[in-house]
Amino acid sequence: MAKDGSGTHTSIKRAVDAVLTNRSTRTLIFVKNGIYEEKIHIPFSNISLIGESRDGVIVSWDDYSDKPGTNISTATSYTIWAAGDDLYMENMTVRNTAGNVGQAVAIRTTLEQTFQPPPLTPFGQPETTCTWKT
Repeated sequence: MAKDGSGTHTSIKRAVDAVLTNRSTRTLIFVKNGIYEEKIHIPFSNISLIGESRDGVIVSWDDYSDKPGTNISTATSYTIWAAGDDLYMENMTVRNTAGNVGQAVAIRTTLEQTFQPPPLTPFGQPETTCTWKT
């Protein structure tokens, strides 16, 4: 997938949404370099998100807890929410770019098994990975 339209999808969210729920094999989503400003929920298991390069694939969103005019909590302020088991991520930077305005999460996980996150690159305030089961 590529933001510039040269892949099958132009956003990571659309590529994830296209995954079949009843498959038994791992799905690989290769992400070409680009800045992807999107909030992504990954409910499916056995997904691999592989970026072209760590510094070239940037996923960012700017939600934060108690954002005016919203019902956003710390748990729902994520940039990526990994809810499906056995998620693997490599060669990408995930950021919450809300800044110093409240609690904010880059990666939220509520899965039961194995999560391999990419290294988090600090951006403004400390980035956060929250792991819990709701």
